[in-house]
Amino acid sequence: MLKQAMPNLDIVDVVEDTVTLYGKTTNFSYKVFTSSFISDSVKNIYISKLSQHNKSIKIINEWAPVTQYKNIENPMYVSFNFKNLDKIRNLQAYLKNNYGMEIEVSVVDERENFSMVSRLTYFMIFSIILISIICFSIFLFNLIKNHLESIKANIGTLMAFGLSTRDIQSIYLITVQKFMLKAWIYALAALSICYLLCLFILNFRMDILNVVNLITALVFTLLSFYITKISLKKLLNESPGDLIYNRV
Repeated sequence: MLKQAMPNLDIVDVVEDTVTLYGKTTNFSYKVFTSSFISDSVKNIYISKLSQHNKSIKIINEWAPVTQYKNIENPMYVSFNFKNLDKIRNLQAYLKNNYGMEIEVSVVDERENFSMVSRLTYFMIFSIILISIICFSIFLFNLIKNHLESIKANIGTLMAFGLSTRDIQSIYLITVQKFMLKAWIYALAALSICYLLCLFILNFRMDILNVVNLITALVFTLLSFYITKISLKKLLNESPGDLIYNRV
């Protein structure tokens, strides 16, 4: 009756079982195995056909993976996209032990290698950022120090005319921050050009405004502020005469 009601369905096997309910009434249950997935729309069509044969038929949905899937004509395939590939071998063991599904060892090795390369890439990126911060700090310190050395006579003259050290420090701190702001504007313009070139020529979208870039820019700006402040504080502790006549 099942095959008559569902002639177009790829039935692989039908398992019959008896179920005893209240009142010792014996009922029959049929578990149908198909070689392809049955969508809800197709299921509803066959439910109506079975109901025409017998009104007492009840349909129970039970979806379960098939362990011996090699004989299925149209098997379903499941794709996994992992954010973290550290547990790929555990997934291989789980699928094999519970469902008899085997993932090729080469695939597992490729994913593990990719995971290792990803970790190494992130490590290299952060190492480069750290080295860049250190190099930038040394460069900025020497640049500010040489600049202040060249104008310390002017600073001494300003101090001799009664300008407070706080005002002098504020002037040069604002000047350096304006310089940094101008440099970031140029950098953002250059990155925008690269972004547009990659988008329209290579069809690739660069991730410019991410957290790492924003934190790096903030660290560089704060470093420029504190290096300037420390260098000025050391220089402003000297007397105006020593600065004017280059005795320090």
